[in-house]
Amino acid sequence: MVLVFPRHRTQRAREAAAMDDIADAAGAVATAVFALGYLPMIARALRTRDLTSNSRANLVLTNTGNALQTCYVVLNLPLGPIWLLNGVNVAVWALMLGLHLRHGSPRPDDELCRASTVNKSIDERPKDPRVV
Repeated sequence: MVLVFPRHRTQRAREAAAMDDIADAAGAVATAVFALGYLPMIARALRTRDLTSNSRANLVLTNTGNALQTCYVVLNLPLGPIWLLNGVNVAVWALMLGLHLRHGSPRPDDELCRASTVNKSIDERPKDPRVV
């Protein structure tokens, strides 16, 4: 990337403008990395509708934090990568909360839930012949 500056700018102003360009580029890359990092979680949630790894309280708190962060971003920061990052966060976590509200956690009579909660007592476990 070639930076062209007017002659009347001082060296300090040129350095500040260059740092702004670097910061914007870093913000754009960070936004892309965060967005790509969310894809496996979203794909799994949409495919399986299993949201047991997310508690409703966590999803509500995350969405509340995103709403407050949106107020900060919209009111204080110029248009840039942080707006995109905030938009991605809001969309992802709103989708996750919506899926959790719609599909909830599995009912206790679900086969997967029963399989994970069945506890065998010590007497029912097969004995290891190698253990004396």
